[in-house]
Amino acid sequence: MRKLAGIIGCIFLIAYGCKKETTPASSTLYIDSQYHSFMFRENSYWVYKNASVNETDSLVLSHVESGFYWNPPPIHNTAGTRHEFYKMTIDSKSGNYQYIDVIDSYRVRRNPTTEWYICGRVIYSLYSQSNFEHLDSLSINGHIFYNVTKCKILANDYPEGCSNSGFILDTDLYIAPEYGVVRKVVHENQGDVTWDLIRWKIIK
Repeated sequence: MRKLAGIIGCIFLIAYGCKKETTPASSTLYIDSQYHSFMFRENSYWVYKNASVNETDSLVLSHVESGFYWNPPPIHNTAGTRHEFYKMTIDSKSGNYQYIDVIDSYRVRRNPTTEWYICGRVIYSLYSQSNFEHLDSLSINGHIFYNVTKCKILANDYPEGCSNSGFILDTDLYIAPEYGVVRKVVHENQGDVTWDLIRWKIIK
């Protein structure tokens, strides 16, 4: 009888111990459907023109990656949260530079590092932010873009511990659903330089 009681006691302790180590269920944040209009596919391209000096800059979406990242991870007996992301690598064919745009749940960010939930510049969001201005429409070279968001980015205004995310000068980005950036205004020392979208091929 004592032997049987001992066995039952061991089973109880094992079961109790396993219960204590159970990690709470994780949650998942998916990309909001309103941001799907910015999920372009490889070989999409955009051509911009600086009319003041008659120069063009061609950008090509060279690589797409998608999946999930954790913030926070499920450690120390706490539930984690998985965030869906859509990562686009874009190369300049004339300016010899590259940048990365990442969409995750409710924003589009430029050049995030591995610390995705901290670094990178928010360049588009449907939610109110102090550096965003929403325009009903914007006409560029006879083409009208609707529901445009103007994002003002200050070169020195970025999270502590992060790089400046590729913005050396103060810049205004005008971003439209289904097209991406349609105008870029760079505030250089000698004056503003404007790049307007003149040709594009969007692959969805």
